[in-house]
Amino acid sequence: RGFPRLAELWIPELTRIPNPGWFVLLAGVRTFETVYISSHHATDSQVVAACSQNPLVELELNWIGALTRGVVEGIISSQSAATLQGLTISYCEPGDVDDIESYMEDRGIRAADMLRLVMACPRLSRLSWQREYSNDAWFAQDAQA
Repeated sequence: RGFPRLAELWIPELTRIPNPGWFVLLAGVRTFETVYISSHHATDSQVVAACSQNPLVELELNWIGALTRGVVEGIISSQSAATLQGLTISYCEPGDVDDIESYMEDRGIRAADMLRLVMACPRLSRLSWQREYSNDAWFAQDAQA
């Protein structure tokens, strides 16, 4: 296929991915084992499309504000679940809820979701998950205690 030496796909922070179908079109030219998405504009469906259209070995997601726990189910149900060896999710949670609401609602990724992901990806050997905790949420929680 095209671009045989192209091994990694990096999508920087201000990039707007047109729609999930973009990954289908891209897979017609080249599939990737490594994808890094740092676009603030990326969505669950776009990340899932990347996992579904590529046999990913390495996936890194950074600063995706709209990412919800739905992405975990999408990764688990994609072809990448069988091939994924390294996963990094850093500072990816909905920005319109605080940490307490994010945990209680069906939105932000929780530890239980990460455990399901690890159990569903048999080759996964490297996992990094980092959340951004709002100081305001912690102060509000302390004030109520």
